Amino acid sequence: MRHYISLILIAALIIIGCEEPDTTPPTIAVTTPANGTTVSEIVNVTCVASDNVGIERVELWVDGVASGVIDQSEPYSMEWNTSALADGSIHAITVRAHDTEENKADSGPTTVTVDNTAAYPQAIVISSIVYEEGSFNIEWSQSVDSDFAYYDLEKSATPDFGIYDIVHSEPNVLNTMYADSDINPLIYQYYRVAVTDAVGLRKHGPITTSALDPVPDAVEILAVSSSEAGILIEWEESDAGDFQSYTVLHAEDDEVQKTTLAIYDDKSITSHLLGDFNDSIEHSFWIEVSDTLGQSQLSPQKRFQCHTAFETLTQYMVDNSYDADVVIADWITTAANVTGNEANFFIVDIRSASKYAEGHIPGAVNSAYADILTTVETYNTSDLPVLVACYSGQSAAHAVVALRLSGYTDAKTLKWGMSSWAMQFDSWSGNVASIGVDHANWSTDAPPALLSGMDAPVIDTDLTDGAAILAERVDAILAGFKGIASVDVIATPENYQVNNFWGLTDWDYYGHIDGAYQVTPGTLTIANDGLDILDPSQTIVTYCWTGQTSSMMTAWLTALGYDAKSLKNGANSMIYSALESHKWVALTADLPME
Repeated sequence: MRHYISLILIAALIIIGCEEPDTTPPTIAVTTPANGTTVSEIVNVTCVASDNVGIERVELWVDGVASGVIDQSEPYSMEWNTSALADGSIHAITVRAHDTEENKADSGPTTVTVDNTAAYPQAIVISSIVYEEGSFNIEWSQSVDSDFAYYDLEKSATPDFGIYDIVHSEPNVLNTMYADSDINPLIYQYYRVAVTDAVGLRKHGPITTSALDPVPDAVEILAVSSSEAGILIEWEESDAGDFQSYTVLHAEDDEVQKTTLAIYDDKSITSHLLGDFNDSIEHSFWIEVSDTLGQSQLSPQKRFQCHTAFETLTQYMVDNSYDADVVIADWITTAANVTGNEANFFIVDIRSASKYAEGHIPGAVNSAYADILTTVETYNTSDLPVLVACYSGQSAAHAVVALRLSGYTDAKTLKWGMSSWAMQFDSWSGNVASIGVDHANWSTDAPPALLSGMDAPVIDTDLTDGAAILAERVDAILAGFKGIASVDVIATPENYQVNNFWGLTDWDYYGHIDGAYQVTPGTLTIANDGLDILDPSQTIVTYCWTGQTSSMMTAWLTALGYDAKSLKNGANSMIYSALESHKWVALTADLPME
């Protein structure tokens, strides 16, 4: 029995071993994408495959290279990521099918073009780079891409981004700021943000350059003042974001070396009191602002003298015989005293060049009013007394004050100007008038009490030396003749402080502009404290008989910083018909001219 069973088993094995093996390959075809289409991002490649025995797997090939992407169950579908391929590139897709007997077959090629240009994320722009507390705080715009993956913040030391580092990666789309502390704020840093989407498409934003940390702006010293407590220096608060300190610096007189008075590390402290100081010398102050990186900026120098510029000027004028009673003394001469003696004067004619060319005093030189100091200094080589001639004697009086305050103390004006030399130059006859006679603003009232205790004018200057201040004020005189028409003053005398420069007897006899003060000549001086009757907030109008003396006084007051004007042609322009003296009389004969 056992013998029969063994024979049966052997016969079965022979029958099985003699069956033919399966050599039939599967069939396969790509269904998507269609041949000749354009694809982007992740492409879903589908196919259909069949086999007489069974399909074990299908495998995606691209350009003849296995992609490693397979599918082992129907319906067959494989994802092909095109993000790494060049836009516009053409590729052949095939799918290889494997059956369970290791037979295989390839689909026909499907040709597609890759174009991801519309699929890239939108570029991200850096909106600000701000240096604060040792770091650059970098902010950028938020991505709006639905398949956002992450931001990369990249940094380079060169603007071409040849070599760069990724200093921060951020997977949260809402986080759009990073503080980079590995920096040198004194050299340029270059940043950009790259955004990558879920399929790996990556877009770089524009390169943004950090600003160099600025040197702190200089602060302005707002005020320096003195009191019994000391000298108070006040300055504006620094706007430096990385403020470190203020250093208060000081020097006396013309010292080059600055001394540190104090250092403040609190930005809100903006004043310093110097308690121990010499009030007889000039002081200079500076404020140095420093930042946390050691950069600093020095304020402009602020000079300070405990005495005001007015006090310094007036003391200098008294000490050097420039008070009014000296300057306005022996300052005028007549044509009769000059004719025949022209060689004894250095004569300056300040009329226009055309009028000078029509005729002038023999030996006279022509000069613009503003240039008279230069003219005298350049051409008066014999150091002769200076005689100034103008049209009427009034502008010349201004010029004479400028000359006398500049050291030409014997300078004089020609009375009545060239009107007293030749009939053709008569500028007086057309300017005499009697508008004050019977005018409502011409008064015979007693003089009002003089003002008293008025403040001194403020002279706007950085100079602290008396001689230098006076030279600057002489320039103010030569900036132009300061006159005003009588018709304007008599119409609205309340708009001015009007000073009548006559004696009290003439005041009573002739009357005066309503509201005018009677100022006796010779009393308006520095030495006798006579200036405290003048209100520096008003325009000081002085009038005399002819406008020549008032022109002298006006020029002198201008030097002191007052807003002063001379009433042109004086009483001759207001009450000419009533005058019994000091009145213009026209020439009847000319004097010799060149």
